[in-house]
Amino acid sequence: MNSRRRPHIFSLRTRMIALAVVPVLVIALSTGGYMIHSRFIDLHQALHERGQIMANNLAMAAELPLLTRDLAHLEALCASTLQQPDVFSAAIHDADRKTALTQCGPPGHADHSDRYDEIFSAAVGSVGVQVSDFDPAAQGPLTPLGWVEIRLSGANILQRQRQILSTSLLIVFGGILTSLFAALHIGGGISRPLLALSDAMRRYRRGEQGVRIRPGAPDEIGELARDFNRMAWALEQSQTRLRKQVDAATEELRHTVASLKAKNAELVVAREAADRAGREKYDFLARMSHEIRTPLNAVIGFSRLLHDSPNDDSSEEYSRTIDQAANQLLCVIDGVLNFTKLESGNLELETQPFDPRSCLEDVIAMIGPAARDRGLELALVIQSDMPRGLQGDRHRLSQILVNLLDNAVKFTSQGHVLLEACYDHHGPNAGQLRLLVEDTGIGLSDEARERLFQPFVQADSSITRRYGGTGLGLVICQRLVRLMGGRIQLHSRPGQGSRFQISIPCPTAELAPNPSPDLPTVLRPAQQPAPLPAAPLAGRKVLLCERRPLQRKAVLNALLGWSMQVEQATDPDTLPNLLSRAAAAGNGFDLVVLGLDADQTNTDSVQSLLAGIHQGFDGPLLVLAGSGPGDLPAPNFMHPDVAWASKPIRLARLHRKLCHLLAPTAASASPAQPDTAQPRHQGQRVLVAEDNAFNRLLLQRLLGMRSIRMQEVTNGLDAIDAARQDTFDLILMDIHMPDLDGIETARRIRRQHSEQGTTCPPIVALTADVFARDRHSAEDWPFDGLILKPISETILDQTLADMPARDSAAASAASAAKAATSAVTAASVASAASATTTASTASAKSATSPPPTAGNPGPTTPTARTIDLQQALQQELQNLLQRLTDAVDRADRPAIRDLAHQLKGCCGFFDQRELEAAARTLEVAAPDVHMDTLRQHLRELEAMVG
Repeated sequence: MNSRRRPHIFSLRTRMIALAVVPVLVIALSTGGYMIHSRFIDLHQALHERGQIMANNLAMAAELPLLTRDLAHLEALCASTLQQPDVFSAAIHDADRKTALTQCGPPGHADHSDRYDEIFSAAVGSVGVQVSDFDPAAQGPLTPLGWVEIRLSGANILQRQRQILSTSLLIVFGGILTSLFAALHIGGGISRPLLALSDAMRRYRRGEQGVRIRPGAPDEIGELARDFNRMAWALEQSQTRLRKQVDAATEELRHTVASLKAKNAELVVAREAADRAGREKYDFLARMSHEIRTPLNAVIGFSRLLHDSPNDDSSEEYSRTIDQAANQLLCVIDGVLNFTKLESGNLELETQPFDPRSCLEDVIAMIGPAARDRGLELALVIQSDMPRGLQGDRHRLSQILVNLLDNAVKFTSQGHVLLEACYDHHGPNAGQLRLLVEDTGIGLSDEARERLFQPFVQADSSITRRYGGTGLGLVICQRLVRLMGGRIQLHSRPGQGSRFQISIPCPTAELAPNPSPDLPTVLRPAQQPAPLPAAPLAGRKVLLCERRPLQRKAVLNALLGWSMQVEQATDPDTLPNLLSRAAAAGNGFDLVVLGLDADQTNTDSVQSLLAGIHQGFDGPLLVLAGSGPGDLPAPNFMHPDVAWASKPIRLARLHRKLCHLLAPTAASASPAQPDTAQPRHQGQRVLVAEDNAFNRLLLQRLLGMRSIRMQEVTNGLDAIDAARQDTFDLILMDIHMPDLDGIETARRIRRQHSEQGTTCPPIVALTADVFARDRHSAEDWPFDGLILKPISETILDQTLADMPARDSAAASAASAAKAATSAVTAASVASAASATTTASTASAKSATSPPPTAGNPGPTTPTARTIDLQQALQQELQNLLQRLTDAVDRADRPAIRDLAHQLKGCCGFFDQRELEAAARTLEVAAPDVHMDTLRQHLRELEAMVG
């Protein structure tokens, strides 16, 4: 690298040269330009003066010859004028300047034109003796006799200008060059010492500490060089001292670095521990979801199957409440597990048609027991113009309302809790579902309202101790409402209760028609509700007595919606007199609807009240009691014309009660008869790959009720063989299976169909792990859908709806062919469970479940099903324990873990908590715990099973 740096364009030397040259250049150019310009003007002015004088002289000489028209004399004058320097031509014209009397010049001078030539003219005046006595000037101007013109050439002028210009430029540039040479000489004397100083400083910076500068002349630059030498000596001394200090500090730093390395190693270990804890937390959430969902599968699945058997209203209400409570528990679990997704914005809504009235009634049914326990009035008011079908996420809407109503009940000690719903059909808010949750509870202050929607925060720190709760409910509500595109508003005052107003965009939707009557009502999700005809009730006169204004409003809306004539009363004690007067006036009532609070339903008071009513009224009576279904009077207490129901009452049940009381023959016909056409999926075939026998049992029951034929296998290898040998419309596959997991099985089935050139049926994953989908990218996920356990009939029906429907002839042919080749046929749920248990040790298990028919109804009572399932459970537990014993004897740890997982699933399915915990312990210990410890766990399991 060159040690000398190239001088900068604005270096000191350059600036000194510019300082010397620029002023000289400016002055020289300005002065030279001015002088040249002045000389040019002087030349032109002299030419003009000379030309005009010559023209005037010629005019004076030509006056007499022009007067006498002596052309020869005029021509001689012109010729003499041409002898003057610079004269190019001369001419004499008459008075009108159009006719040239004479002109002289070189050939072609008349047509000659040069921009440097100058033309001068003068008038030729008249001569003669003045004989007038007056002043000649007073007589006016004389008329000219003619005109003379002289053209002077500019060639000489141009040549003179060039001489002036060249001489001036030589003088200017000579001065500039002189000043430039002087500036270069002076600048070099200044810049050379400075460059030497700069070079010495660069060398010193590179480490040449012995470099010094020879001082020059005793001027400022020389003084600067001497100062540099002194500075270099001082720095050299300082460097020596610093080097000694650095050596000492370096030794100390070595010890510090060694200590930091040790601390960094500890931090790495701590970070790995934190990452491991995060992964364990994630795995814990997945396991918690799996373990909670497994028993919920039994609760939801078999509580819905209770609807297959005939039951009374109380049993139906209990079953519905169990079903809805289990579903809501599942929604709560999903809400907690998805709170992280809400934080990150990854939660997706399920938009599908739903019945808003049924959704709101289900929410009220779940909150009802808690409200009755606290002695609160729980009312549901739905405007009569509410659409029968809306498009939205029913489960998230239920979750929002349950959270709000649960808080309202929790923080209200007396008064009421109201849920009111309406739909905006017109106006600026058209297409929005508007909900109001109102209570008469403790209310909130302004400060509490500001903190209410913050996560893990409650309005008052004492509330947690008094009422419990995590503080997440309202946060989830607010974020779910925003995710739906709506808004939530709160109005509250301390001691005056709270009002939550919710607006959610929900377009109207057409619900699917009711399916085959073989399906129970609760297994018809997202279907059109049975119409409630007003014909049996229209025009009937009803006396509605209810002291609770909200309950009265709710029932009144329903009665008016059926075109009934309604009169209202608030005091039950006034009913006998009111009914007697109406009967005496010939304006009696067809029906009395009486609302009673929970404290009014004791036997003595009810008997006395009914006796008084029947004295003046012999018609039917509907009593709406403010107590649970189990608290209603016993059947032997009920009068034939008196019907009882708990409030708030569902609209469909109210309609059924009224039709039964007023038109018994129309009661059975009031709901629309379902379509008796052949089920859409009859004859279609589904392959179920599931290692849990009881999950297969539930799927067999659910698919059989939908007239779908099911073939089941217990592991992934058997599923691949079955998919290769037969054709299916759908494959339901558990993700966690022995031998080969469901993900790899699905990939192989798709690859198998691709190699065969056939169309692969849809493959839907079955799992209780809510994080299963998040662990895989879109390319690695081989499934077309996902059904979380507990199995939701809504999702199952949506999955089945995606299957192409077969025509009846093809379905019948397929059914007949399958019946001829099937080796095993499950005639009922019990036999299917037994067959599943027996075949669990074989390499493959294939069974086909025929749809329920008149000849093959299957189990018809819950008791029979329970006995069969208990026997099947006992057999399955014994079988799994025997296989576990064999695996422990072989020290086959993978087999021990898989069998313990199956045992845990079976126990959790039937809520055997102790067995489930023991099986989970064995599953966790299987990979690395000593075999003697595993044998001890197995003996504990055997003792618990007996």
